[in-house]
Amino acid sequence: MTATWVSRARRDRGLPAPGLVEGVLAALLSVVPVAAACGAPLNLGTPRPGAVACLAVVAMTLPAAWARRVPLGTVSVMVIATAANGLLFGHVIRCAVALPAALIVAFGIGARLGWPRMAAGLALGVADVVIEGYYDPQISWQGLTTVVPAVLAFFGLGCLVRARNRTAWALRATSQQLRQQREETARLAVAADRAMLSAAIDDSLRDRLDVIAEIAAAGLADPDAVRRTLAAIEHDGRAALGELREVVGGLREPGAPVPVSPGPAFGETAPQPTLAQLPELLRGLPAARARLTIDGRPRALPASLELSGYRIVEHLVRALADEPGAVIDVRLHYTPEALELRVQGPAAKGADLRPVLAAARQRTALHGGTMDTRLDRGVCRTTALLPLVSGYA
Repeated sequence: MTATWVSRARRDRGLPAPGLVEGVLAALLSVVPVAAACGAPLNLGTPRPGAVACLAVVAMTLPAAWARRVPLGTVSVMVIATAANGLLFGHVIRCAVALPAALIVAFGIGARLGWPRMAAGLALGVADVVIEGYYDPQISWQGLTTVVPAVLAFFGLGCLVRARNRTAWALRATSQQLRQQREETARLAVAADRAMLSAAIDDSLRDRLDVIAEIAAAGLADPDAVRRTLAAIEHDGRAALGELREVVGGLREPGAPVPVSPGPAFGETAPQPTLAQLPELLRGLPAARARLTIDGRPRALPASLELSGYRIVEHLVRALADEPGAVIDVRLHYTPEALELRVQGPAAKGADLRPVLAAARQRTALHGGTMDTRLDRGVCRTTALLPLVSGYA
């Protein structure tokens, strides 16, 4: 019945539901005058107030249930109820239940309201206890020197809670903005790599194709030089491929020089790393003990997927602690539809894992994959799933 009444009141009059904690406290405080009205042997003062006077005290305690939801309206109702109770029933002891309700409302005013409504609510709260002290022989004017500071103390406690909540909200908002900015920075870095690669490949192809076209035209004009023309075209074609490999290799690390291995005159760039080179990567860890496990049937994958898989593991390993006693587990699981990468190990102490994980997540997103990272008791567990058929490739 109570739930039905509250729901109907909210729908018909826009009255918000009472707070859980405040509702329980207000109900407990209201039980005392109701029990007194029913004839329970409670020591509420001498002479004993009548049943109507006891029930009227409920109007001073029950509104405290809305102390956090509508503090200004609640304290206004309580001031009116306290004044009416004093005028109608005179000097009766009510402080045992009325003062705790006033303190609850004072806390709600400090915790929820802002200036100038906070000042108005505090003034009404002080007026409530002053009126109560005037009509309550247990308090009287001398007791107000204790009651009013108690109301101010609960009001100040509410202000402290409000300030703490506002600080926590601001920190959460800032953290969300930083997270979005980090993701955007990683995405822009990948986009910049793509643009640089595209421009370099375009320039290189244009130059080399112009040279090959000129050589071919000269060979057609001189039939006796066909063999020399074809050899020159072969040489320049190989040189063009070498330059393209150099451009792609330069994107391995931003700003890092590309190692060149000995080879023919036109030069060869070291090939991009693949998943087959993961054992060398793990053996290169100075202190930690790394283990590589391969499940399923390993097979040749597209070069872009091989490179991304290697880089993802490289990023994730970089986020783990490389120290004596640390164990890093890397697992590759080949399925018909996807390549699953799992990296687990202790997180590096004091290190900011967010940029490294963001870079790995961007690598995964390039192939339409997903990545999940969990940090539990200092152990970082990450799973990246790269589909073998992707519209992003």
